[in-house]
Amino acid sequence: MNALQNLETALRDGSGEVFVEESVRVKAVRSIQRMLDFAASRK
Repeated sequence: MNALQNLETALRDGSGEVFVEESVRVKAVRSIQRMLDFAASRK
């Protein structure tokens, strides 16, 4: 999915979807939120 055409196809058709366990999703969201909070505090 490195090319813009591949990205367009993925967004249009929903191809390339990845499923993860709920416990992994929760940890990932927590990590991403920490990064966003840190970036926001640096402004």
